[in-house]
Amino acid sequence: TRYPKMIDAYIRITQFIVEAALKKAHRVDYICNQGNHSQSNDIWMTALVRAVYGPSGRVKALSNKSVIIPYRMGDTFVLIHHGHKMKPERLRNVMSTDYPMDWGETRFRYIDGGHVHHSQRKELEGCLFESWNNLAASDAHAHEGGWRSRQCMSLCVRSRTYGEAERYVMPIERVRDIIRQRNPDHYNPTERRAFSV
Repeated sequence: TRYPKMIDAYIRITQFIVEAALKKAHRVDYICNQGNHSQSNDIWMTALVRAVYGPSGRVKALSNKSVIIPYRMGDTFVLIHHGHKMKPERLRNVMSTDYPMDWGETRFRYIDGGHVHHSQRKELEGCLFESWNNLAASDAHAHEGGWRSRQCMSLCVRSRTYGEAERYVMPIERVRDIIRQRNPDHYNPTERRAFSV
């Protein structure tokens, strides 16, 4: 869509997410890794979150000057990378080589990505790589290339002591139902049907 509309939506959605997180937790770490289609936007959004919420002392926007963001909480170590520059095995090597102390001191290690827009889990030596689905509809490139993936959001709860503890998935259909309940006039895409004779 138009760039100014995209900026408005990005700010509103991020604000909603941060405010919702603050209702549940006293302190929130905000992580926005650089994606290949939104690199500069992701950098200014992190700066905006830092400027707006930083003074409260409750929100910490982690630096995203690098495409690799390491995050540690107790025995759990997470490396975040969009996935557009490196394959999972390379990311595993970066994780263990660049952060050897954290690698050695943790029991649960994860690499989170998303570039491929579909769910993929791969156990690597010493860690688990996972790419996540998203809610976005296929663009022309994906549609014409035959790439299809489930549209959904996932919430993965990770414990500082036990690693992954819970997982929740919300499919796009449920998201649309919730939106329709609150705003019946909201755009609702029609289901695709084959031509019939």
